[in-house]
Amino acid sequence: MTRHTDRLAGVAVLSTALSDASGVHVRADAVRGNDLRPDQWAAGRELIVDRPRPDAAVIVVADGAASAAAQLEAVCAEAGEAPHGPVWVLWRGWRAAAVRRVADRTGLVVHASFRCTDSPSSPVHLVREGPRQAIRWLGASARERWGWRSRFGSIANQLPGVGRYFFEGRAVLLGRPDTTLRWPGGVATGSAPAVLHLAGGPTSGRVVLTWADASGEPTVHTKVAGPAQADDLRAEFRALTVLATMGGLDGSVPRLAQWQETPGWLAITQTHLPGHAVHARAIGPRGRAAAGQNLEDLVDRWVRDLALASRSVALGEIPTTDQALPVDVASAFRDPGLSAAVLRGLVVSKERPGLVHGDLWRGNVVRAPDGASIGVMDWESGRVGHALFDLLTWVVTELSDDVAVGPAVARALTRGGDGAVTARRVRTLLSALDQELEPDDVEALVLAQLVLIALEGGPAAATTETRRREWLAAVEHLWQSWLRDGSPWRPRTDGWVRS
Repeated sequence: MTRHTDRLAGVAVLSTALSDASGVHVRADAVRGNDLRPDQWAAGRELIVDRPRPDAAVIVVADGAASAAAQLEAVCAEAGEAPHGPVWVLWRGWRAAAVRRVADRTGLVVHASFRCTDSPSSPVHLVREGPRQAIRWLGASARERWGWRSRFGSIANQLPGVGRYFFEGRAVLLGRPDTTLRWPGGVATGSAPAVLHLAGGPTSGRVVLTWADASGEPTVHTKVAGPAQADDLRAEFRALTVLATMGGLDGSVPRLAQWQETPGWLAITQTHLPGHAVHARAIGPRGRAAAGQNLEDLVDRWVRDLALASRSVALGEIPTTDQALPVDVASAFRDPGLSAAVLRGLVVSKERPGLVHGDLWRGNVVRAPDGASIGVMDWESGRVGHALFDLLTWVVTELSDDVAVGPAVARALTRGGDGAVTARRVRTLLSALDQELEPDDVEALVLAQLVLIALEGGPAAATTETRRREWLAAVEHLWQSWLRDGSPWRPRTDGWVRS
């Protein structure tokens, strides 16, 4: 249930943003294995966990509609009246009549209805019922994941038998008839977003609202977060502000539309880039190879364009990648030669610093409709650093693909095979940036960027201390293989030190 906790935390944060509720009351005693730990959800206001108050927002989670209805009725009875704030009710299954009857009896009205694409206690996506654009959006986004089933996306809302391919639960947002809900970043007053993405893991307490227009295309999206994620959203705000001053990126980055900040929550609204997510690989070995090669070329070109565009803008307010390094790099490795190489690489990397995305993997990349370019989303890890940071993050993440970090790093940067391809991509990028370096300097630069990725947590999987240690160990093994067999840039049997 831990993953349910951090995703539902986004609902708690959103509840405080929707109204002036004094707190959030959580009622989830019917969820199996309940371990919601609501004390960790606080979004800058009091969080109520014992007896509900009329001026509080309410979140009810249940395994079925009957249980959800009973809990909703109990909350209203204990408070003595219907809550003044927003009331979220999430449950597993399809039937909604019981919940709606209780809402009518207690004087609550439905402000928005959603379908859950995962269990109601872990709603990865909530897709709004009714508006055609929400279902069309889901059908388009699901095409690569579900294949032929996605052709039913446009009617999934009307036919439960088809909808079961996509949805496993229901969610309704209730409130008094006179309750005014203020959706952060809303495209129209009182409107509800087409899709809610509830974050999990290290981004607990965050929700992304996707707004769609009448054509069915998502136009903007808003990230809402509590104080725990404030630094991430501020970093994205700074990065998007800098990107707005750059030329040469040809619409491949979002545009900042709005920034909102209150004591309890923050929200950033930006354009939603057109295109299709590249989460899924092409089906079949031939299709996968062709699509992957084309995508690699697009990513390499985009990384180069970002680095070149960064040269003409001020990056003073953006943190640097090497701020993640320990004070004494030597303490991270047993081999002093490796420590010296990393420090040397940092010096080389600072000669041409630029803005880097910081988390370049498939989940943050969309392919443009023409297939000839990509767009890159999610800039909350934006940093000042060397362009190789993004390139190597992409390469190693692509090669890992649910495999341990060590083999992925070895495949990417040892001699032959994938290592030779990566070496060619590195040389091409450095040449485009007018950085003709000696092999020793290239090796030092690559090692430094790998260490930064390990400590910064570039790939999403490297966010725990265990994974960071695994990354650093993989870098050390890579260094030993270079000493023994030579690197992709130069066969070598001697040590690192050059006269």
